[in-house]
Amino acid sequence: MKLSYLIKACTPLWQRMIDPESSPHSDPVITSIHSSAQDVKPGGLFIAIKGFRSDGHDYIDQAVANGAVAVITEKRMERLIPHAVMVEVKDTRKAMSSIAHNFYGRPSSKMVVAGITGTNGKTTTTWILESILRTAGHTVGVIGTINYRYQDQSFENPVTTPESIDLHRILAQMSDAGVTHVIMEVSSHAIDLHRVRDCDFNIAVFTNLTRDHLDHHKNMGAYFACKKRLFTRLLNGRHSSSNGYYSNFNEPDTKFNESNNQFRNRFLITCPFTSPSSPLSMAGEGENGKVISDSFLNQSGTKFNKRDTKFSVINVDDPHGKKLAQALPPETVMETTKNSHTNGNENHVLGNGTDIHISGNGTTDHAPGNVTGSHNPCPAGRISASHIEDTITGICGMLHINNNTLPLKSRLTGGFNLENILSAAGAGHGLGIQPQAIVDGIEACREVPGRLERVENRGGRHIFVDYAHTPDALESILKTLSMRAPARLITIFGCGGDRDITKRAPMGEIASKYSNILIVTSDNPRSEDPHKIIEDIMVGLKTGSSPEIHSDAEGSVEKNQGETNRKKAGEQIIDDDHKRNSLELSILEGDKRNSLELSILEGDKRNFLERNICEGNRKNPLERIIVEADRRKALEMAVEISQIGDIVVAAGKGHETYQVIKTGKIDFDDRLILANAAKKIYALTDHV
Repeated sequence: MKLSYLIKACTPLWQRMIDPESSPHSDPVITSIHSSAQDVKPGGLFIAIKGFRSDGHDYIDQAVANGAVAVITEKRMERLIPHAVMVEVKDTRKAMSSIAHNFYGRPSSKMVVAGITGTNGKTTTTWILESILRTAGHTVGVIGTINYRYQDQSFENPVTTPESIDLHRILAQMSDAGVTHVIMEVSSHAIDLHRVRDCDFNIAVFTNLTRDHLDHHKNMGAYFACKKRLFTRLLNGRHSSSNGYYSNFNEPDTKFNESNNQFRNRFLITCPFTSPSSPLSMAGEGENGKVISDSFLNQSGTKFNKRDTKFSVINVDDPHGKKLAQALPPETVMETTKNSHTNGNENHVLGNGTDIHISGNGTTDHAPGNVTGSHNPCPAGRISASHIEDTITGICGMLHINNNTLPLKSRLTGGFNLENILSAAGAGHGLGIQPQAIVDGIEACREVPGRLERVENRGGRHIFVDYAHTPDALESILKTLSMRAPARLITIFGCGGDRDITKRAPMGEIASKYSNILIVTSDNPRSEDPHKIIEDIMVGLKTGSSPEIHSDAEGSVEKNQGETNRKKAGEQIIDDDHKRNSLELSILEGDKRNSLELSILEGDKRNFLERNICEGNRKNPLERIIVEADRRKALEMAVEISQIGDIVVAAGKGHETYQVIKTGKIDFDDRLILANAAKKIYALTDHV
């Protein structure tokens, strides 16, 4: 494929560039594209990216030595590189996106593409929507945090949204395999780093926005602005070279404007074989110049027009979602809300004590009103639910899709999962899926790996793993589980290293608020000392009790700091101004049950029971805090001290089958460790 074709989408046609007729060497055939110099193959194009840890411009010589015939750079080269065409652009990340889009045949333009973004819920929404589309008979491909998959094949995905070269390669593979619909998790990093700049999205879904990634975005305003770009710019093709937004380069009156985003990828091309003053000459459509059909057949057999289908699905129960919906043309927005509206009146409002019923044993109170055969139309462009019964075994109720009301049933649990279900239903409806197929698809999605995923056991415990690694996500799952706990809630969690440290103390506060037994441990410490991460977490714990400090065993995670750090991690700061309750724990000899002795500090006027109710609605107060930096030991300990009916939840790692420590990745799966620990408990107990 000619270099001139690859770069034409982001090059103003009036700019000087390649002259293949007078100098064939100035327009080489490109056989591969790379952003890593060590991966370059003969005939390849190397794109120099300035990364966070290294700069690709420092490896241009290595790339050419490995066979690169052309190099894309955003730095002015002081010298010509022999045997390679040098192309200077303003932003190599933007150029890389459009080049990859062209090199792989503009694959996103050949399929229906849904992009799902938000802090939490992206993966679960993706799995539910995949189930809906499959139920409707479509061939689906998914690119997300857990993996990328299509046609019964799955592949490891190191990041939520791949770099643009990898992304368009994957999309091309899916298209070649007959995939008609692609669902993609779109991270804020992917938007900010232009990985999805040239994806031809048909639908964008917003789940929520809570505190996360502030190490990258610096503040919540910048974080929200980044997410918003998916809906205001990328969905509408204002960056994409696939939707004709570069056609104005052909208009004679077009002037170059430095502030205009459409013109930012300017090119200066130098070549050892020709003069930069050669006249402009552009290649034709070349290998990728095929006419792409815009029409697909939807479930009913009618045509679905890809080009004309551009809409958003937004969770307006989230404050940022409501703000986003108000900023978009209303005719392009499908709103989702847990609040049901009947004939314009808010008769069924989720969470007001009338319409939602929560139970720990699977039973629910009677919901008012006759829902059998009911017809409660939602306003146009709105997906909602009513008469919801939410138990530890799942959700059931009524789903309202505009003028259709259908029974809803799902094995997923919790209000946050209801939001994910509604988001997926809205996307399915907008893509022409029939209402019955939507509810069937929701019911068919029985579990999402690592998202409140149940670890089956024969010991009478309710054991879960969850990927929650933000304050909001952790609070959502712990609040959900604490309100359903037949007995106690035992939580194991930590925070990742080399990530936003400001969320550690809030997560410690949340974990102590809802848990009966809390075990603070490691997550993926990466290059950080796990004990220092634990110290940061412990600052947020809202209790005066001193935690049990467990020494790290031989071979435990990053054992370096010794007893000094462990003692520091155990120090608790009591808020003297509020005179909080001090909980002193004594362990009964020969009995694994904790005996809680309550000591009311002088000046504390609050009733203990009132404190217990306001902090999480749990049946029992926080009994015990344990610090165990070795995550394996922490998981095993949680199962060992659990009793029949207890809920044990390991938060933070979810589906991951590895742990990242200072020396690299090691095999580690919370689910396997918890399952094996449960087997040991079952074998030791009298279960006959």
